[in-house]
Amino acid sequence: MGVWATSKVSGGALITALPLGMGFATRSAVSPSFLISREVLLGRLASPIGDLQARTELRRRVCGGNCRCSRLFSPCERARSDLAPKLDAVSARLIHVMNGPVVELVAVDDAATRSAARSLIGEYLRWIASSASASYGLSFDVDAMVASDLDDRAKFYPPSGRFYVVRHGGSYVGVGCLKRLTPTVAEIQRMYVQTELRGAGAGRRLVQQLLADARAIGYEIVRLESLKFLAAAHALYKSVGFVEITPYAENSMKQFQPAETINTYRSSAVFMETRL
Repeated sequence: MGVWATSKVSGGALITALPLGMGFATRSAVSPSFLISREVLLGRLASPIGDLQARTELRRRVCGGNCRCSRLFSPCERARSDLAPKLDAVSARLIHVMNGPVVELVAVDDAATRSAARSLIGEYLRWIASSASASYGLSFDVDAMVASDLDDRAKFYPPSGRFYVVRHGGSYVGVGCLKRLTPTVAEIQRMYVQTELRGAGAGRRLVQQLLADARAIGYEIVRLESLKFLAAAHALYKSVGFVEITPYAENSMKQFQPAETINTYRSSAVFMETRL
């Protein structure tokens, strides 16, 4: 199933027919016939209450385009012209992604991938710890968390878990994990993609793969927790079926937070789940 790239233009969502994922790769061979034409996109984007071409035809049939109702159409026509440069920029970015190196998910199972995972998780957790300290007064033992993630074979590794790094152009640029909480409940952890690859569909591809893995393993529910400032991540999770829930007892941060700050942590985080 392909992943479709979404870009925001002038407050509206512009969805383009560029499949960004087949199997483990976020780029696939795309025939020009799969691309929605620039004119079609402009028409749809500039016509929030209907297809511009259809409404123009209706105006022509009803009044020949010579009455006051033409005022209803001129803003959309102006919008087509105003939005053209922005659409061109979005198209250029998407073409660059399509023509760039393939994005792959690679299982962490050897020295090279373990080293990459250690570096990426450390980078992610140091960023989270800095933001959590500044925003919520929380602190995390990053070194202890990284050691636990890489050295505890029962945590993220098969058969009960999954552990991936994201590879792009020969470099490792992201990470994501699945952990068993109970026989029927799993948790997604350490979802992270470096800044330069955000918007290329790597995060979506990663979370979809982890959900597919959870289903294949036999889990019925997948949960996650995420600090409130990570709003973009929350939007991604909701788009694939997650909903907010009350804090769950077996959440992964419990063992890394002192008892006196656990309530502060819970009030600073969003807890979510999806049923498979």
